[in-house]
Amino acid sequence: MKISTSESSLDSVRADALALVLFEGEKPQGEIAKLDKKISGSISEVIKLKEFKGKLYEVTSIFTQGKIPSTRVLLVGGGKKKDFSPRIARNVAGAVARASNKKGVGILAFYLVGEKYAEEFIEGTFLGDFDPGIYKKKKDRNNLSEIIILGKVENKVLNHSKIVSESINWVRRMIIEPANIMTPKRLVEEARKMARDYKFEIEIIDEKEANKKGMGAFVGVAKGSEEPSYIVILKY
Repeated sequence: MKISTSESSLDSVRADALALVLFEGEKPQGEIAKLDKKISGSISEVIKLKEFKGKLYEVTSIFTQGKIPSTRVLLVGGGKKKDFSPRIARNVAGAVARASNKKGVGILAFYLVGEKYAEEFIEGTFLGDFDPGIYKKKKDRNNLSEIIILGKVENKVLNHSKIVSESINWVRRMIIEPANIMTPKRLVEEARKMARDYKFEIEIIDEKEANKKGMGAFVGVAKGSEEPSYIVILKY
């Protein structure tokens, strides 16, 4: 998934959805108030009608009717402002990613609630976008292809967040594979590829070597499968 940053105003960014975090009891302020005015007070209206209350992880979609380049605004609840934390920021971003995929969003613009939460918003969006249905038909898969973080974010934060998120999702991808596909031998192949790509030291211990090392419990369990077993050690 592509990720970039932009300091464009909320009413000029072009995306399938523009995500904004609002807290319980909060009215549009600052840049969000300007955007609200641009889309004929639609944000204020859904708050007034209690269609959106700012409850934690609540997501409400508002179509912009062509009044701004983004097709829709996604209001996401941040809960009580005093309780907001990095963990909640990550989960809020995940809620936005899941809602975006349900609505077929391809390009998502995310307006930051303070620069200190940039890393959590990026990670949460990547992790929330993860689709465990790896063998679904292509048309049923997630659509999210690009995230635009609106706000000032240093490149090192952007890159670090992306690497951490992609690494976590790589591990999740390994875990959800069926056991007849992600066999010990296949896992060894994945580990060897990682060692080649990232210059890790690698050590593979097969059953014969494990027996020599006195790893009786491991060898005993390994005998219960037709698949050969291995211990993989990656050193960084």
